[in-house]
Amino acid sequence: MQLVCNMALEDGIEPAVVAAVVAADLAALDEDCALALQFTESVLARDPGAEHLRERVRLAWGEDGILSLAMGISTSRVYPTVKYVLGHGLACSRVHIAQRTVAPMPLPSATMAHTAIGGVSP
Repeated sequence: MQLVCNMALEDGIEPAVVAAVVAADLAALDEDCALALQFTESVLARDPGAEHLRERVRLAWGEDGILSLAMGISTSRVYPTVKYVLGHGLACSRVHIAQRTVAPMPLPSATMAHTAIGGVSP
């Protein structure tokens, strides 16, 4: 996560925006960033609310936007998963963004409250 945050900063993304995404602070994001973050978190949580958000994404950015987010979401999970399997999963418990330390936070999901350990609903 630190690497991706550093690349976002190098690409000119404002530190406050990067920090807000990491902290899942929707109130600090513009409407487009908040939508992308909500959709991403819903998809990763397999939240049924992703269906509604997908339609909002389609209206905002079309099929190319859906495909772009699909590729970004999918590929962004490979490296952290491999890292976690190899025993380095706690390395991103704190992220440093422009002299500020931010704790990564997931957005609450409608399905998270109903999911047991192991990802299986009771």
